[in-house]
Amino acid sequence: MQDIDSDFWETLTVSNSATPLVKQAGLLAETVVAPEPLGDQLGVFPQVNIPPSFRASLFDPLETKRLSPISKEEGHSGTEQSYALLDGAKATNLVDRLNASGLEFRCLFKGQAEQELSEVAPYLVSLREDDNLTRTLFTGPKGCHGLWHSEPGLFLRSPLPLETLWQHLRRFTRVQNSSGKWYYFRYWEPAVARSYFSDLAERPETVAQWFYRRAHQALSAVIVPWSTPEGIGLDIFRPAQGLVQPTQIDAPFRLEPQDFALLQRSRLNADVDEIVARVEIDFAELIRPEDKEQYPQTARRCLSRMMEFGFRQKSNLLLLLVWELAYGPDFSTIDSEGRLKAILLAPGGETERMQVLRDQITELA
Repeated sequence: MQDIDSDFWETLTVSNSATPLVKQAGLLAETVVAPEPLGDQLGVFPQVNIPPSFRASLFDPLETKRLSPISKEEGHSGTEQSYALLDGAKATNLVDRLNASGLEFRCLFKGQAEQELSEVAPYLVSLREDDNLTRTLFTGPKGCHGLWHSEPGLFLRSPLPLETLWQHLRRFTRVQNSSGKWYYFRYWEPAVARSYFSDLAERPETVAQWFYRRAHQALSAVIVPWSTPEGIGLDIFRPAQGLVQPTQIDAPFRLEPQDFALLQRSRLNADVDEIVARVEIDFAELIRPEDKEQYPQTARRCLSRMMEFGFRQKSNLLLLLVWELAYGPDFSTIDSEGRLKAILLAPGGETERMQVLRDQITELA
């Protein structure tokens, strides 16, 4: 989420690890995996636009037993269509790519917000399996112009035409909390979506608001991509049978305190993941070969300890981890007089204490 009074496009990221998903009360969740994203496919014929194990989830007809009654109202066709919700801030030249594709698309913002933020806004796109843009979305860095590792967005299945689905999704873009304060909710970011939908286990009323519109199905599935060093996958969220209660669908959608707590914890986890990976690349010489296998666990323990001391800023945590690797296993022990430990334990602001730590480390080094 994003406070509407703060920097609109300050990124909110959350952990995107491939934790196993389970069936939930209001939501059915499953995962499909692939060894890796598509490559350049040079010399391959016929070329594919999507990893074979993903195809059924994105383009095959969904089981009709999953669907609520379909009407002609608002253009319901009963045919499941495939969509992508893509973030212009993550996909380079997204607007140019969309214009060149010939696919139907629409910016999730409108009016002045669309005019001013068109290059970094989210876009709802009607996908076709045979389109080059689809191949690009599932192509990794080894392929031409691949977008997979940019985490540009998520995928949707819906019986609605694009215009009606666009209207439905806008309901969740600018939202209030329980106190009435307005936020922008960046649910199109894969890591945000995965954490958020994974947490809807006992909240069928919220699931109904997302997946239904005026007592008819609006979304058949929310499909969230993820990557790990071991492979890639899609987490697929579908509403459970018997979910819909008309009084739930039209209730005002709000972000609840538990949503904020979840996303804040997840953001912190993502920051830790980023710091651990960055230090391993940029300061590899500090990691002894015999410690390399245990480095991720050791680094996370260090960062957890530093956060208990009240350090939260990524730049500070990164430097603290570097010191730990250079002077550890507990860098504060290099000061026989205990001044470093005293600074870590002292009250006061994070910025001030970091500056004192820097001065002391420089002096001791």
